[in-house]
Amino acid sequence: MTLTTAAINTQTAPKSSAPGTSPDVRETIRNIIAKSASKLVDVSLFLHSNPEIAYEEFKAHALLTDFLESEGFVVERQYKGYETAWKATFTNGPGPVFGLNSEYDALPKIGHACGHNLICILGIGALLAMREAMIKHDIKGTVVLLGTPAEEGKDGKGNLLERGAYDGLEACMMAHPAGGDNNGVAGVIAPNLAVRRLNIDFHGKSAHAALAPWQGINALDAAVQAYTAINAIRQHIQSHERIHGVILNGGESPNVIPKLTSMWYYCRSGDPKQVDALATRVVAACRAAGAATGCGVDITMPAVCADLNHSPALSSEFAAVMKEEFGDNYIVNLDKSKPRTASTDFGTITYVMPGCHPHYNITDAGFKVHTADFAKLTGTPEAHDITLNVAAGVAATGIRFLTDRSFAAEAKAQWERDMSEFGAVDRRPGASVELQRSILDELKAATLEDKVPEPRRGKYGNDILGPVNNDRARQEPDHIRPPKTDGGKLGNMKWSFTDSHMRLEEGGWARETTVREMPLSKELAGVNMRLGPGVYRELHWHSEAEWAYIIEGECRITVLDTDGGCFIDDLKKGDLWYFPTGFPHGIQGLGERGVEFLLIFDDGNFSEDSTFLLTDYLARTPKDILAKNFRVSEEVFSTLSQREKYIFQGTMPGSLSEARKAVIPSKLRFTHRMLEQKPAKFPGGEVRITDTRNFPISKTTAAAHVIVYEGGLREMHWHPNADEWTFFLRGHARITVFASNGVARTFNYMAGDVAVIPKNNAHYVENIGTGQVEFLEMFRAPLFEDFSTDQWLAQTPALEVAEHLNLSGDHREEFLRQLNKTKVPVKARRQSF
Repeated sequence: MTLTTAAINTQTAPKSSAPGTSPDVRETIRNIIAKSASKLVDVSLFLHSNPEIAYEEFKAHALLTDFLESEGFVVERQYKGYETAWKATFTNGPGPVFGLNSEYDALPKIGHACGHNLICILGIGALLAMREAMIKHDIKGTVVLLGTPAEEGKDGKGNLLERGAYDGLEACMMAHPAGGDNNGVAGVIAPNLAVRRLNIDFHGKSAHAALAPWQGINALDAAVQAYTAINAIRQHIQSHERIHGVILNGGESPNVIPKLTSMWYYCRSGDPKQVDALATRVVAACRAAGAATGCGVDITMPAVCADLNHSPALSSEFAAVMKEEFGDNYIVNLDKSKPRTASTDFGTITYVMPGCHPHYNITDAGFKVHTADFAKLTGTPEAHDITLNVAAGVAATGIRFLTDRSFAAEAKAQWERDMSEFGAVDRRPGASVELQRSILDELKAATLEDKVPEPRRGKYGNDILGPVNNDRARQEPDHIRPPKTDGGKLGNMKWSFTDSHMRLEEGGWARETTVREMPLSKELAGVNMRLGPGVYRELHWHSEAEWAYIIEGECRITVLDTDGGCFIDDLKKGDLWYFPTGFPHGIQGLGERGVEFLLIFDDGNFSEDSTFLLTDYLARTPKDILAKNFRVSEEVFSTLSQREKYIFQGTMPGSLSEARKAVIPSKLRFTHRMLEQKPAKFPGGEVRITDTRNFPISKTTAAAHVIVYEGGLREMHWHPNADEWTFFLRGHARITVFASNGVARTFNYMAGDVAVIPKNNAHYVENIGTGQVEFLEMFRAPLFEDFSTDQWLAQTPALEVAEHLNLSGDHREEFLRQLNKTKVPVKARRQSF
């Protein structure tokens, strides 16, 4: 059936020519598809009647793999670990490898409204036809059909690509039905938009909306503010760009303040790199909405689905075949300035090999895909007839690629030119696999590692066949796939408090990171503790000095000095305290939320369980001795606890001024307002340093509070006087540690993680996420000291530096010009200089 035609766009199309495949080969292709038509239509109608959404295509997987095996193909089920993916292969001796794709997932509620039932049999029909032509005409090579689930919103092909499903293919092709909505054109080969998907969760606090609204934090308010802000952004984007999304849930009842709302957004652009500029604006709007309403914000962004980078050679061959065989005129529009506004996960495939993804009309009625009307249309005889014609065109194009090596070379050369413009081509001989990987890494550059990384870079490594802790692997992509610059063996420098034992007590909890959890943590140990409102950390003392940072909330501390003076203070977020070894003290949570803090002790062998506790001390002392010591009767101690209280609920105290009046004040100051210090600000962030110069009592612990802006870098440096114990408060960071003698290792860190870096080991901290990275650097030392690599080279004679680094000409001048003789501890993105 031939639909409305239009003239070929001569400004964007290659010159038309006769098909490169011979008439007898094309006849073989037509005949086998006609012979197989009834079986293929039955497959399509089964899928149409049994729609299954992304990654739930179990009936389809069973039907399709059984069908292909019955047709004599080598079939790999549950391919690359995906339950509903598969691979079918036919080989006729050594030769080129051509790939095909079949999709078969449906849309929620409206079934096959994108025509994936047709795409599925189109791929199978092309596979059957190519095999028949290869056998009958003795064509050497291999054809591979990949069954790719989850195109709708889940980037099924990108996930398979990550696991190596497309390795070895030299080119790939598929086609997609349309509803005649392209100005009546019979078929269009045109670029689609790249897309970045964002999943956004706002976390609030539930409360009764009428009885106690002040106790709640409304997550729906955050979603509404974000939605409004994003709508404002949409007014100021380019005509080919799109930002659109939905609020997935907004609460369950009008009288309950929602504690969780979720949003799902798409950002689209004709440039896969520009997509992230849009996504950054959406992320900023969401984080601002969270900050304004007091809600937490979690954002995940799977890898970009790139725009379609059609192969001119494959496109023109397909159009020529369709014209010759069926009289259909297919526009070959490769003008990226005028893309279609849809997106597909096949776009990414066209960035790792030559590919083609034509659209073909199954009606001239002007129906839109993703509608109930289009879903009905995909089950009609006319739709199947046209689809099988297109399958013949795809098969003939594949045969041309297998038989005409100059044609294949042209397709590859065109693709390399396109990718060179994209900035990702490695032209070394034999670098094709590594080239594909480098381009894929480029497309993923701004991804919050949502996919499971694999241990391979270019031609090195392979996938994992055994069990994998996927969540852990996502957090540690640079462990699974280490940078090329890593070398040698270096001990573990990361621990997460999530992995520490959680001690639960009345109204609070505690967990620690010491040399037992992390062998490198020899100089310092850390304890993360939470106290609810009025909850005490029992009166106690330690053999080690104690330094603390308030993470959230408020508390009151009391401490006795050696002269008998008592120091009492109320603290809030960002405040510090320091208690020298042996000084008895207590802590109590204040306010509506209590407090959470980080404790640092100046001995890595410290254990919170070996603290000297008041109740334990008195319980282990005979009552007659207690009576003598305190000059009271023994009965006073009849209710004394026989086990340590450690953390327990108490009564909220009175005012600070009243508490201070009741004691002899200490002449020493044990607290410091770290976040009230004026920060040293730099292009890439800000730094506050606290040591004995501004907090005199803190004689064994120095610290820096560091914020690295998005895309920034805590500069390359090392510390000469102590190991660094770093605690991450927020964000997503990467650290590479250089330990001399060619040994280096890269780690990834998130909020709640700890890094321990031995003194004199050079390192940096890079912000690899969205938003800011905030962390504390702590040292068992009276002073904060570090050496800046930048400053060192700036203060070294220029000739000496240039000859060490083999610099000359413009490169020499550029490098020396950028060096800083004063420290810039936090560097901005390169383009900010």
